[in-house]
Amino acid sequence: MIDQLTQLKNAKSTKTDYPCLFDSGNIEAMFRLMDPEGRGFITSTQFAEGKSIIVNYFHLSQKYW
Repeated sequence: MIDQLTQLKNAKSTKTDYPCLFDSGNIEAMFRLMDPEGRGFITSTQFAEGKSIIVNYFHLSQKYW
């Protein structure tokens, strides 16, 4: 965790891209939230809604998508 915070601090001070703090486990957990029935896929509508929530929560610009 200290390493990640150091990377974030360095990125902020050097105005470079921030490091990715998500790993595959985080992504799988978010997918399971959007796929509550466990079908193994989500619809394009579910994807769009999930994307909107993530973008708004993290205040991301469209350049990440």
